[in-house]
Amino acid sequence: MEIPNKVWLIVGHRPARNLKNHAYTTDPRSYDLPGLKQMTDEEYTASADRVKAFIKRDDAIDFAYECGLESTMVLGFRLVDGKYEEDRSTANEVLDIDW
Repeated sequence: MEIPNKVWLIVGHRPARNLKNHAYTTDPRSYDLPGLKQMTDEEYTASADRVKAFIKRDDAIDFAYECGLESTMVLGFRLVDGKYEEDRSTANEVLDIDW
């Protein structure tokens, strides 16, 4: 699998409906994002339906809206020198707001 340049992490309420499966994994641990690699399988299983990572912006937006955008946390990560770093401008691509 090619390493994506951007990843959006969405943390929200459980979505009101079942969403489509993606051709890529939405398990945030798969992308070695800062702070998430150490989640245990049990911790992830308990939150898997409301914590997801997306490599496509439109998928991230769809999930954020289904979780209730007003109570959703969006973090953006950009690949820098082979590692992901949190990046506000990437998060804003989903939130569409200026800081």
